[in-house]
This record gives sequence, C-alpha cells and structure tokens, in this order.
Amino acid sequence: MIANWITHRDAAAALLVAELNLESPRDVLRPENRGRHDLDGTGWSYRTHGIGVDVTRSNGHGGIDFDFSTLPGQLFAPPDFWRLVLFAKRSVHDRTIDTTKFTPIIDDADSCRDVIERVLGQLFPTQQE
Repeated sequence: MIANWITHRDAAAALLVAELNLESPRDVLRPENRGRHDLDGTGWSYRTHGIGVDVTRSNGHGGIDFDFSTLPGQLFAPPDFWRLVLFAKRSVHDRTIDTTKFTPIIDDADSCRDVIERVLGQLFPTQQE
C-alpha cells in the first residue's frame, strides 16, 4: 500500500507541476496557488492545506493527500497512518486498486494501525519532523 501511495503522490506532484507550470511541486503552496482549484481539462482538482495538498478527481472519486517535508533536502514528508487509510478508502471507491488487499484496513483501521506504523517507522526512520 505504501508503494501505491508513493506512486500516486509522485503522479499528483507531476500533475501539479505540469498544469500549474511550477518549478517544484512545493510551489503549489505559494500564496497565488493556495485554496481549492480545478485543473481545467484534466478531471482533477487540488486543495492546499498547511504544508500539504489534497489532489482529487473533480468527480470526488480517488485522489491523494500529502505533505511537504520541513526537513532540509527532503521534498515530501512520509505518509502518516491516517493519510494511508484515506488513500485506501479513496482508491477502493475509485476502483483503482485490488480491494481485497485493503479491506482489512478499511473495515477496521485501528487493528491495522500498529502494523502500518511499524512499517512506516522502518521505511521512514527519520519521519519525526
């Protein structure tokens, strides 16, 4: 699931860069880009928040929410547990993933929390920002 999240995050960041003519995906956080906006002709929209952005299909299906890192030299913050749960729910709703893999997380996220957080800690040992 984390690999899927990273793939979708990277695709969303590339979409923002291409459609908004940004030098870096982080530039979506500039004042002129803040707020909720449709990316005309793409079927996607985005909404900035704090140090992150939520990129969703204009029809409300699918999408991904991610933050930018506050650590020097690191563009993206690692996902947290709840962003992964939201991603799983959106992906199942959008029918872009095999639902059988994510059913346990969606049905009982709290029981999966320890496993997911342990994996996140192994993959992103410096995620404390």
